[in-house]
Amino acid sequence: HFTPRQRICWFLANSNFVIAEDSVPSGEVIELEYCRNLGVTTAILHDKTLPRSSWMTLDIDIHGSDFKCFTYSKKSVEKIVQKAIIWAKTKNDEKIRYFKERERAWNIGNRVFNKPRVKRLLDELRKEL
Repeated sequence: HFTPRQRICWFLANSNFVIAEDSVPSGEVIELEYCRNLGVTTAILHDKTLPRSSWMTLDIDIHGSDFKCFTYSKKSVEKIVQKAIIWAKTKNDEKIRYFKERERAWNIGNRVFNKPRVKRLLDELRKEL
């Protein structure tokens, strides 16, 4: 059994990105903070005919590049969701490229992870992902 906090952290750690809807108060502010703390790419959707769920989310996308807000109308919701998914995938791919470049620059593979036992564990983890 896991606590709600453990469940959301597990979910976020195993997600490429998150699409959140912020048009109705639902208590997701804490989950969005977890996204921010874990560096999860997060697209926030908002119906322009409704007020934000909380004034706490008004500036959420200006504090870092991992968050972006998308406003939609009832007619444009499908198009905006597609746009948000494309942005999130692109952003996530950029982050993956960035860290792969850093991994090569630091030469981690040869210094630390080249030991047979560690290498075998990493290979097993990659297969699971």
